[in-house]
Amino acid sequence: MEVSRNTLSNWRTGKAFPSIEKAFKLSRLLNKTVEELFEWEDRK
Repeated sequence: MEVSRNTLSNWRTGKAFPSIEKAFKLSRLLNKTVEELFEWEDRK
């Protein structure tokens, strides 16, 4: 996908989010829906 490890780390930790285009590319690579990639977990 041509993104840095730092960018991927930021996406995983919620510090940043991918663009819509990259979210769709990522969903295809991981065989997941975009909705599954952005499931929210309340961390109270």
